[in-house]
Amino acid sequence: MALSEIDKELELPLESAASKFWSVVGDDLLREIFYRLPRYRFVIRCSIVCKRWYSVINSNFDELVFENHNRKHNTSSSDDHSSSGYFSSCTLLLSLNKIDRPLYLLFLDKSNTSSISTTTFLNFVPWPEHDLVIQSSLDDMLLVSRKCNPTSFCVCNPLTEKWIALPEAPNDRPRRGLVRDDQNRFRVVLLDIKFDGYHDVYYATIFSSETGKWSESSYKLPPLMVPEIFGLIHGPYNQSQGVSTTNGGRVHWLRAGDVIEFSSYVERGPRLFVLPEEFGNEQDVRLTSCLGVVRGQLRLLEIFKRGFGFVLKVWELNHESGEWNLVHHRVKWVASMFKMLALHPADGDEIFMLRDYVIWIYNIREDRYKRLGESPKIPDEEIGLTYLDGIFTLTHPVCPTSLFALPPSH
Repeated sequence: MALSEIDKELELPLESAASKFWSVVGDDLLREIFYRLPRYRFVIRCSIVCKRWYSVINSNFDELVFENHNRKHNTSSSDDHSSSGYFSSCTLLLSLNKIDRPLYLLFLDKSNTSSISTTTFLNFVPWPEHDLVIQSSLDDMLLVSRKCNPTSFCVCNPLTEKWIALPEAPNDRPRRGLVRDDQNRFRVVLLDIKFDGYHDVYYATIFSSETGKWSESSYKLPPLMVPEIFGLIHGPYNQSQGVSTTNGGRVHWLRAGDVIEFSSYVERGPRLFVLPEEFGNEQDVRLTSCLGVVRGQLRLLEIFKRGFGFVLKVWELNHESGEWNLVHHRVKWVASMFKMLALHPADGDEIFMLRDYVIWIYNIREDRYKRLGESPKIPDEEIGLTYLDGIFTLTHPVCPTSLFALPPSH
């Protein structure tokens, strides 16, 4: 008997055994196997094996990719400055409040090749574009409200041009954020803080994608006795816009002495992180700072003028210990006219900066600038100080995020 014929005879029982094995494996176990594949590309390849595998993967694709993405961030440091395979490109959005076109877009691909646009961007949302206010960004999604009615909210994905209008909120609160947990549950968080004479009282109004309803809660915490940094400028935009991380569904706001973290998935209420000990130590200087998310991790950027140049520091939060780790410290003796815009969401070494009307990307580690394009020119005004009221970054996942559906009663 030829060797090839022997191989065939041996293969048949193996194929039969494999077929029998997969026939008794339930969809839940099959899904768990797909969850544990090290790369989402392997998931895509598995989808062409048979109709059943395709059905299981197709019905859970967003969760499979999201789980793989979270596992990747939890096992690798965001300080790795190589480009991420998950985010192939990003968009920088500058929200302008006194010109006809309220949004200025700068698209940046993986090789840092840029293209700019001031064309309509949110015209698929069923509200007039001049009436829209971007409140928060999360990966490739935006939380949008209306100027004429601040309790009207919409969650949208500009990459897919999908949107969902939320039921009207019972009230408006000054801090706003959009979050999502590892089970693909969405929350919109509105937060206000008032002092009752003994405690800081945190009032939260929260929308849940599972119920399709708003709920309200309050928490009391003793005031955090830390010195406030009175020279602090919260960047060229409104810090009421929450900064969200994908790990655990958390949203953050920067204050003069700490960072507020709120997770609507944890009953204990807000958590406060004191700013780094080295933050704001310079005397008689005006600090500019901002929060940002780099590869799923929260970062804090500080920049202040020194002579004809500036000093720049970047910290990353260790969420478990509550400590800030200094990841960048750069002193520049020239280029004092640069203004900080935002952290690059996928590259831990790069930040967006503005000089006059030109937007640059600055690589901190390599001390290198690259010109990206010009922003709209507004006569006799500096865009970074007067007309810029919001800065957001949108990441472009390989698989765009699918929006939730409201329960049938809504």
